Amino acid sequence: MTRLTSGSNRILARRSSVSTLRSTGFDRADLVALDRSNLLAMTTNNRSPQTPRWVNVVALAVLLVATLMNWMWIWGILFIYWAVPAFLTSETHLVGPISRDTQPVIFWLVTVLWIVLGVVTILLDLAPGAVETVLGS
Repeated sequence: MTRLTSGSNRILARRSSVSTLRSTGFDRADLVALDRSNLLAMTTNNRSPQTPRWVNVVALAVLLVATLMNWMWIWGILFIYWAVPAFLTSETHLVGPISRDTQPVIFWLVTVLWIVLGVVTILLDLAPGAVETVLGS
């Protein structure tokens, strides 16, 4: 079932019932516009199910313990974890959502930033000599 709106008319109809839509005052141009807006709504709102609350609570506790213990490599894993879904969904987040289709330069800068920060943070914590060798310090 799809909610369609034309002016002040709101109807709930199956996508296949075009004759029903036409009988309520929709013409072909309305249907094309509605198809495009519904397609956009379906692609932007059709996200995976919400992560269970306990996963976020455990992750927050682990990050708190890691910070108190000065284990920065866990933050590096988190940065890389943020980058992986970006490749799969074509969307990443900085302050808000960034789509690869609408903002490709910013999308790639943020995604590469997550990967670089992740790798550098892991290396600084677990192999500090490797980073010094690469940076020449």
